[in-house]
Amino acid sequence: MKKLLLAGVIATTALSSTAFANELGERAFNQVGVEYYEPADEVGFDDMYGVNGSFTFADNFYARAQWLRYDDSPFTSADVDEYYIGVGYQTALMNNVTGFADVNYYEGSSGSMDVDGYVVRAGGIYHFNKSFDAELSVRHADVEDSPSRQQFELVGRYYINDSWSAKVNYLRGFTKEEFNGALGFGVSYHF
Repeated sequence: MKKLLLAGVIATTALSSTAFANELGERAFNQVGVEYYEPADEVGFDDMYGVNGSFTFADNFYARAQWLRYDDSPFTSADVDEYYIGVGYQTALMNNVTGFADVNYYEGSSGSMDVDGYVVRAGGIYHFNKSFDAELSVRHADVEDSPSRQQFELVGRYYINDSWSAKVNYLRGFTKEEFNGALGFGVSYHF
């Protein structure tokens, strides 16, 4: 009887912990936001800004879209627009941790130049509590006529209330040639 009671307590604790991570994980993927990045001086871009959004559908699946603009690209001597659209899967991995992975179609345009490709991203979100998350993700991009590149992103997100959050993030390539870094800020509305 004691073993059965102990097993019941352990199962209830594990399921409630996973439910907590699922609830907070879904909140992170049901949002629309704006973002601004200040690239490192040696990158050569003046500013980067954009709009992003995602929503969950079915069990644990989500769709996402993002638009980014790079002002005054040193590579094309013009502004660069990037578009991402993709689908992904997110799930509670353990108490307070949500894992995710997505595949995205990528299109970039600048003046008369257009390129496309794909971006694969995977990461995890650690939920410190209902007000603060930390996220780490890595991404691999394959774009036509350019070498593949890998980047990582660190995000700290503070939930002001159930509907709004603010974030600070750092995006960087694994090598200087891939992308030398940018510090970002953003605000999101969660639904």
